[in-house]
Amino acid sequence: MLMKHFELREFSPRLLAMALGYLCAACGPSPTPTALPNPAVVVHSSTPEPSFTQEATKTTTPQPMLTYTVSAIATEANTATPAPTPTAFSENCGDYPCNDDIGGWLARIELPPGFAVKHRAQLPNQERPTSLTYGPDGRLFAASMEGNIYVFDSHGESNSYAQGFHLPIGLAFHPDSTDLYVASRSFPSNQIPNAGKVSIIHADGTRLDIVTGLPCCYTTDMHQPNSLAFGPDGKVYLSIGAMSDHLEPATTLEAAVLRFDPNGDNLERFAHGLRNPYDLSFDAAGRLFVTDNGPDHGGPEMLYHVREGDQFLFPYYPDCDICPPSPPGAELTEPIATFIPHGAITGITAYTHSKFPKQYYNNLFVTLWSAFQGAQKIVRVQTFPTQVSDFMLGLAAPIDVVQTPSGGLAVADWATSHIFEVELKR
Repeated sequence: MLMKHFELREFSPRLLAMALGYLCAACGPSPTPTALPNPAVVVHSSTPEPSFTQEATKTTTPQPMLTYTVSAIATEANTATPAPTPTAFSENCGDYPCNDDIGGWLARIELPPGFAVKHRAQLPNQERPTSLTYGPDGRLFAASMEGNIYVFDSHGESNSYAQGFHLPIGLAFHPDSTDLYVASRSFPSNQIPNAGKVSIIHADGTRLDIVTGLPCCYTTDMHQPNSLAFGPDGKVYLSIGAMSDHLEPATTLEAAVLRFDPNGDNLERFAHGLRNPYDLSFDAAGRLFVTDNGPDHGGPEMLYHVREGDQFLFPYYPDCDICPPSPPGAELTEPIATFIPHGAITGITAYTHSKFPKQYYNNLFVTLWSAFQGAQKIVRVQTFPTQVSDFMLGLAAPIDVVQTPSGGLAVADWATSHIFEVELKR
C-alpha cells in the first residue's frame, strides 16, 4: 500500500514524515476498516460524540474485474517536470532550495508566459497547511495539520484565529456573514474509533458544532470529512472519504459528497462512490467538481463532475482483482480527467475572476501533491471538452489552490509551509 496524504506525519519528525510519506510502499493488503453504524447527526451541539459499536468487516472475495470506457480522459500538454527529477523534500535542502531561501523557491517555480509569482506568507513554526480560504474582508486564512487556523495580514504576518482542532481541512465562510465553517476530526488522530464534524467559528471566537458523528477514518490519519463549499442553492457541501481503500462502504454517509443547511439541518447524501474526495469547487455555471484519490493498488487520480445522485467508481475499480464487483445495474459515472497514479490530487478551485486572460475564465486549477514524477504541480483543466495542461511547476508538495480577491491564485505548499501567489505580470 502506497503511503499517501497524511500518513505517519503526526508520529515522526518532519524529515522522516516527508521521506516516508512520499516514497514508502508496503506489500501487504489494505487493513480491514472498523465497521461503524450510520452516524448520528447532532445539530447545534458541543457535546462529545457518541461512542460506536464496532463490528468486523471482512474483505470481499475477488471477483471478475469491472471494465469501463472513459469518454473524456484528459490530454496533457507541457507535462515535463522541471529538473531535478522529483525527490521528497527534506529540511536538508538537497535537490530543493532550503526552506528559508524564498528567492530560491521563487526562482525554481515555472509559470506560463505573462504570469508572475510572489511569496505571500508562511505558516508559523513550519506548521503544515491543509487548506486555504479568504474571508469576506479579503484576509487570507489557512488551516494546519497541527490543528490551528491562522489569518494573515497584507504583509504576510500571521495571527492565530482558532486552535484545538483535530486535523482541520475544510474551510469556508458563509457568503452572507463572517461565520467560518470548519470540517475536522472530532478526536485526536490516534483515537480509534474516531468521528468527524463540522463547526462554525463566529467572529467573536465562539464555536458551535452543527454536524457531528460523521464517519471517519481510514487508518489513523487518512480519509475523513474533508472540504466544504457553499453551493448556489445556499446549502453547504462536504466531501468525505471512505473508511477503507477498496471495500464496500460501511455507512451510507462515507465516500461521498454530503449536503446540509447552513445550520446543520437536513443532512443528506448528494453523490457517492468517492474514495477520498479531498476538495470540491463550484464553477461560474454552478457545476460542482471534486478531486478524488485513486486506490492504493495503483489506479489513477481522478477529477469528477458531480451531479445529484451520481455514483462514482469507488470501490468498483477496473483492473483490481481485490475489489468487489459492481452491483447489477449500477450506472457508474466516469471521471472527466485522470492523472498519474499516486499523484495525490488534492486542492481545486474554479477561476471565476476576469483578471486572467479570458481563456482562463471558468477553468479549474488542481493540485498534485506527491513527489512522484509528473506531480508536485498545479494543472489547469479546461472542461467540456476536457483539456489539461501544466500551469505551475517547481513546487515541493502543493496541497491547495484558491482564487484571491484580486483575481490571482494563492497556493499552499504542505512540505515547506509557504504560501505563494500567482498574478499577471504588470
